Amino acid sequence: MKNSTIISNENLSSDDDFSVDTDHYIKDWVIPFYHVKLGDWERKKNALLKIWEHNSKDNMISGDLHDQSTDYGNCNNYHSLIENVLYEDITDGLHALNLGETITVDTAWFQIYDNSRYHPPHNHGLGHLSLVVFIEFDEDHLPTTFIAPFISLRDGNVMEYIPKGVTEGSMVLFPSGIMHYAPVNQIESKRMILAANLTIDEGSRC
Repeated sequence: MKNSTIISNENLSSDDDFSVDTDHYIKDWVIPFYHVKLGDWERKKNALLKIWEHNSKDNMISGDLHDQSTDYGNCNNYHSLIENVLYEDITDGLHALNLGETITVDTAWFQIYDNSRYHPPHNHGLGHLSLVVFIEFDEDHLPTTFIAPFISLRDGNVMEYIPKGVTEGSMVLFPSGIMHYAPVNQIESKRMILAANLTIDEGSRC
């Protein structure tokens, strides 16, 4: 998408000795992960907030004490509107990952995290790809954190990945089955995101 900026994935390890020759790795088992700063963000932000205002705002509910506010599970029918706003950006990501040609937004929902709110580890079930768009995100907010589907071969610990350079207007595409969580919002300003599940066209794989 014109004016969009792809953000390179940065490994947490700074150990140069950890570099490996991937010729001896199973390439089908790598984890697709696409992070982009959306171009024309102000227009897209206004369009997404308008969708939220007209389709989601009145359906936002809060769960337990520390849960986020969300309209997930309310039979949302605005996924086609989300697709219209983000289609080119999502398709660019699909092509960059070499996973297919076309994609459909199947489900979408908004989530708001006020101070002390978080979302514990979860995944989006069986499927193809999911996305998160950071709609309201201050520099002191923490982004979605992803959990590796296997433990470290170096020390046996669980491995987490925190995307670098996340700002308001960032979009991340990731496999639906990857465990992830939203850290506690430790500041007063709210953190607002859009989440969605996507289906890749027939014959493609993730």
